[in-house]
Amino acid sequence: MLRKRASAVIIRDEQILMVKISDRGRSWWCLPGGTIEPGETPEHAIVRELCEELNVQAVPRRRLYTVLMPDEVGVDYGILVDLPTDVPTLGIDPMVVGWAWRSLDQARDSWQVEKVREALETGSDRVS
Repeated sequence: MLRKRASAVIIRDEQILMVKISDRGRSWWCLPGGTIEPGETPEHAIVRELCEELNVQAVPRRRLYTVLMPDEVGVDYGILVDLPTDVPTLGIDPMVVGWAWRSLDQARDSWQVEKVREALETGSDRVS
């Protein structure tokens, strides 16, 4: 089954907001977000997920990218998001165990951040 995921792209001062996920003994850093529920748009999913994961109210601006996920059968929608003055705190999602602002250059280990960098450099919403 095709999974549809929405990912929040929140950038401030050349840094991107990322969350640390811990699941079944593994942990990794990724963009905040999650599975798009039936009847939701990627933008609605982002608002819901950011509230659940980081206790913040987000304002989606535009879709930055749409790509096939490299490690599973599915599509990831990268949504450029404005974050009001809220300071993130861990929310109710038990898999989210941390968050951090990471430099766009230091976060090159994330395929999502590479897609963000590509989209920002080209200035277009693209599907790849």
